[in-house]
Amino acid sequence: MTRFKELARIRAAIKLRNEPELRWAVEYCQMRLKIATREDQVNYWRGIQHEVSDALHSTAPAPLNFFSLGAQTGGQTSSEAREQEQELRDLFNAWTGDYSSDIREFAFILRIDGHLLRYTAMWNIYGAQKAKRKHDWIEVEIGVPETWWRLAHSDQYRKRIAEEVERGFNSMIEVLRKNRRDIKAEALLRDWSQIKATFLEGKATVQ
Repeated sequence: MTRFKELARIRAAIKLRNEPELRWAVEYCQMRLKIATREDQVNYWRGIQHEVSDALHSTAPAPLNFFSLGAQTGGQTSSEAREQEQELRDLFNAWTGDYSSDIREFAFILRIDGHLLRYTAMWNIYGAQKAKRKHDWIEVEIGVPETWWRLAHSDQYRKRIAEEVERGFNSMIEVLRKNRRDIKAEALLRDWSQIKATFLEGKATVQ
């Protein structure tokens, strides 16, 4: 299927409020966001994702926030690291809740060093960066050095990612509060603690 046909399928799903097709569209947008390498591509697919989410939740009694975990990788990494990233991404994809009426999405982007590009050095980012509000979502970049994902054969990589995501959530809360925006911080952190516990109970084993 060409991208034009996929976009036509998404538009039809939005127009007809076809729930199975809208859920497919959410997954497709998340896939496009995962492989997007330019800011304009990220903004384009995130905009479509928001349209799909609007249609999907149009009959919901309250607006729901959703969560995403994108990744930009500077080359080959380990299969264990990619599997652990996907575990957290799947948990985020299934997570919705009523945490803020001022934004729609809590977004994280991993900038992962590889053998071709080292984002931590190029962009001077290491770990969770200060949250930035962009239109109707709030975003945190996380710089991931190679030394972190090299530990993915143990439980250390998932622990480090969980720690940085938590720092990111706290930064998001701080930014929203500073700008006097609606944020149910206690509920957000409580539900994140459950997601984190599930993630940390994953497949990795200490060796």
